[in-house]
Amino acid sequence: MRQARPSARPRLCLPTVRRGRGDYVTSGRGAGAVRRKKMAASVAVSLSGRFKGSFAYFTIKDRLPQILTRVIDTLHRHKNEFFEKHGEKGVEAEKRAISFLSKLRNELQTDKPMIPLSDELPDTPIWNQYLEYQRNVSNGNGQPSWFQSPWLYVECYMYRRIHEALIHKYDISHKTPEIFSICSRTLAFLKILACI
Repeated sequence: MRQARPSARPRLCLPTVRRGRGDYVTSGRGAGAVRRKKMAASVAVSLSGRFKGSFAYFTIKDRLPQILTRVIDTLHRHKNEFFEKHGEKGVEAEKRAISFLSKLRNELQTDKPMIPLSDELPDTPIWNQYLEYQRNVSNGNGQPSWFQSPWLYVECYMYRRIHEALIHKYDISHKTPEIFSICSRTLAFLKILACI
């Protein structure tokens, strides 16, 4: 009966890409047990809403509009708190935020082109540069749209646009930063939804 040597390490069976002799993936469990498979000639297509029946399609079609509806509903339910704390200016800011979010929901549901962010936050140029990159990658098909762009980018972009609407879109939020303190509950709710 042979005993295993203490220095012997278990061999991992991970696929490796062999370069130099074509595009082959090699894997195996030992010497002589090498299998070769021709790799796909192109990189896999990003998961997006253009593939009906996919996770991304149902997320963009159903879940994201539901999240926007919940945010709008939460803002509307707290209309009295906006008025009590900030008077008519608070109610007007709340109405404009609801209008912005309703427009965003309509853009999403009708697969409109995604537009650059317009606020002055430090990350705005990065978001807009990536949107420009998506425009260039789309092979001249115009602006990236909600169902044609990569799903992960679309979902993150939607949350960033919600942030733009609730925190930095209107002058009133800069004059009185506490105007959207109620929205911190909404943003906390969004974090929970993002994990679902």
